[in-house]
Amino acid sequence: MFDNNNLYVLNKKDRNALIYRDSMGNISRLTRNMFDSDEEFEYWKKWSDADYHDEEKERHIFSDKTLYIDGMPEEAATADSPEDTFFFSLSESEKEELRNFFMVNYFNQLTRIQKRRMWLYVILQRAYYKAGKRKGVKQRLFKRTPIHDHFRTSMSLIEPGCTVKFTKPDQLFHESKITVRFWIVTIVLAAITIITLKIR
Repeated sequence: MFDNNNLYVLNKKDRNALIYRDSMGNISRLTRNMFDSDEEFEYWKKWSDADYHDEEKERHIFSDKTLYIDGMPEEAATADSPEDTFFFSLSESEKEELRNFFMVNYFNQLTRIQKRRMWLYVILQRAYYKAGKRKGVKQRLFKRTPIHDHFRTSMSLIEPGCTVKFTKPDQLFHESKITVRFWIVTIVLAAITIITLKIR
């Protein structure tokens, strides 16, 4: 069955026209007799077909490896994945051991800067949250982590009853503005470092 909107298919079916979609989204045709010669038409037809073929291949990379659930029985669509089946079969101690194994190996793959960011913005936040949980209190250091999300999150989005240590600023910023301000702070700190650097 042919897809009547697929330009690759339409060009394969009609060997005497270049079929394309114009700026309004309408399908248009350049026929053989609109060109000065057959050689010119064949040149552009070959080029166009190759281009559409590449697009079609890219489109198929995902769809060819996708299993659609349309027409599947209900049991097949709701079955546990092999990963879930394996994980649920483990005891609690085995699960903890597996989690620790992945965390250690994941942490070893991070650069020094990534480890520092993870420590500052994730581990501190989680540790502070869990410390409060032991006391029966909901608490956070920042509204959200990583740190740039703190500046664009409203207090109304925080779960009810949760206290936040650093609530400033009250005004919310767009992500691009936060990024630019972080750049400015970085440049200023770098300049101060260079100025105060004692060359021996």
